Parts: sequence; structure tokens; C-alpha cells
Amino acid sequence: MRMEIFRLAASLIQCAPETGATRAQQRALGIVRRYFPARTFTHRTFQYRGVPGALITPRGLGNPSLLLCGHLDVIPATVAQYHPVVRGDRLYGRGAFDMLGPLAAMAVAMRTTVERNRHHSVGLLCTLDEERGGRDGVGAWVGAHATRLPRVVIVPDAGNNFALVIEEKGVIGVEVHVTGCAAHAARPWEGESAIAQAMDGIRRLERTFPTPQRATMWRTTAVVTKFRAGVVGNQVPAEAQLSINVRRILRDSPSLVLRKVRAAFPGARTTVTMTGEAYAVSPHDPNIQAFRHTLSRVVGRSVPLVRYPASCDARFFAAHGVPVILTRPSGDGAHGPKEWTSLRGLEQFAVAVATFIERRT
Repeated sequence: MRMEIFRLAASLIQCAPETGATRAQQRALGIVRRYFPARTFTHRTFQYRGVPGALITPRGLGNPSLLLCGHLDVIPATVAQYHPVVRGDRLYGRGAFDMLGPLAAMAVAMRTTVERNRHHSVGLLCTLDEERGGRDGVGAWVGAHATRLPRVVIVPDAGNNFALVIEEKGVIGVEVHVTGCAAHAARPWEGESAIAQAMDGIRRLERTFPTPQRATMWRTTAVVTKFRAGVVGNQVPAEAQLSINVRRILRDSPSLVLRKVRAAFPGARTTVTMTGEAYAVSPHDPNIQAFRHTLSRVVGRSVPLVRYPASCDARFFAAHGVPVILTRPSGDGAHGPKEWTSLRGLEQFAVAVATFIERRT
């Protein structure tokens, strides 16, 4: 099983399916589809606002009760990162960890179990826009199938080293436009610097949303990710624009968070550019408990329940009350130059998923 997962993952990495690289993404989707023979599986392709995807199920199955959900798009990388390398137990390459490796493991698990028993109610959903928000992938698919969603979903997009994520933060993108008054830089008293106003606002924002010193400090954060100001070098700037990325915990409502952001920049114009729901699942959900038990037996240790500060496609299902099993094997370096995942961990994940399919579908 490990070698089969490696071969599939490596072939996907070599496609370089970066966000926006349509041909490369279509090649990756084609590889996954060809992995599932048409004599045994049905391929239902779809497209939302130009973003392709596919749902693969056993032949004759309508709506799967268990959905394995993965994304094939990756963050841009160097050419070298699209040549997968194995060093010891580690598979290096763009997407090895996030999430071509875990997706390959789910694919192998599903094909293996269905070829033994075609009556399993399971499907693999592959989308291509998670790295830019997921709204035209999983978000659109969930919206189109809101009345016939699965009973439970597995998304291997958080929870390093098989920690099981039961809560993720929501996300809000905010653009802030600060207006001052232009003047000659030699006579600053005649103007009002938009940069100075913006800096005052940033300091207020940092006091309102102090940066946690460690991951276990579970609080809402707000980070300035872009700053644009000034036209020429000898003028007091009349305008400044900031991009703010907010990651909110479940108990902080979007309206409360936005009031606090706006209070930090009085008089400025604020625009919400994107939102994503916070995610939470009960640790007592029977599907969560069953998978946790299965995974613990496979890896030979207790599986911890954790909170995770990022956001992923799980939120689209959670908004409809569908429990999501959110975990993945050991790895590191997502979006970075040394991304890797454990080959042994991928195999363990595939075994756990296959066992869950056999017992729950």
C-alpha cells in the first residue's frame, strides 16, 4: 500500500497543479480519475465559475454516506519542489503534506476497499480552489447538494501527526482605506499624514487583538498583511490602504470582530473582502469517536483532540451540521521550501480510512 500511495502522490506533485494553472490542474484531476477504473467507479465531473472538480463513487451508488474530501491545488513553488524526493521516511515536494500526499492515501484506501466490496457507500470529492478560499470548489458543491449531503466527511487538511481537530478559527478579510491631507514634505504641518493615522490604527488594533505567545492561547487574532501608501518621495501621503487578516474563535461573532476593527481606525473606510465560518465538532459525535478509536489502534497510541488556528474546507460542511473528521499524518513545511510528509504516516492514514469505510459504510 505504501508504494502505491507514493507513486500516486509523486505523480500528482509532478503535475505542479498551482492555483490558476488550469492545464496542470486538469492533468492532476485526470490522474486521480484514471486511478479509479470505470468498470468499478462512476466519475461525476462538475465546474463552478470555471473551477473543475470531480466526485468519484462506486458504480450504482447515488449519494455517499461517507465522503473523503481533498483538494488538488497547491501554492506556487520552485521548479525543484515539483520533483518529489524521498529521504528516509520523508516524501519531499510541493503538496506532499498539503495535501496531495493525504489525498493519495484516501484514494488508495477507497479503491482498495471498494474493489473488495462494491457496496460501500463512500465517495472521493476532488476540488481545485481550496488555496484561494474554496468557495468555487467545496463551497459551491455543498451548496448544490445541500439536501443530500453525506453523513460524515474526512478532510486531511489539519491536525499534524494524527491529532484530531475539533475546532478551527473562522476567517475575515478586511480592507481599510485611511484618508489624510496631502502637503509638501517640507511643510508637513500643512497636511495630515495618512501613514501616521494608519500606524496609530495598527497600534490600536494590536492592543485590541494581542498576538498569542503560543498556540494553546485560543483567541481571535488580527494581522496586517499588506500596506500601501504614498505616491512620491516629497509629499505627505493623503491615502493609505491596509489589508487585515482576522482569524476569529467561535465565540467571537463576525459583527463583534468587525466593530473592534473599525474602532481601531476611526473615520476610515472599511470593506469586508472575504469571510469563512469558524468550525467546531463535538468530540462526543459517534463518527468522531469511532474514527478516533480506529486511528488509535492503527498508530498504536492515543489520538489527542486539538484546536487548530487555520481554516479549511471543513467549514462548508460544518455550516450544514455535517461532522468532519479533520486530521492528517506527520509532516511540516506546508507552503514552504521544504514541505514533507511521512510515508509511513500516509500508509497508516490509508489503513485507518479503509478500516473506517469497512466498518461504517
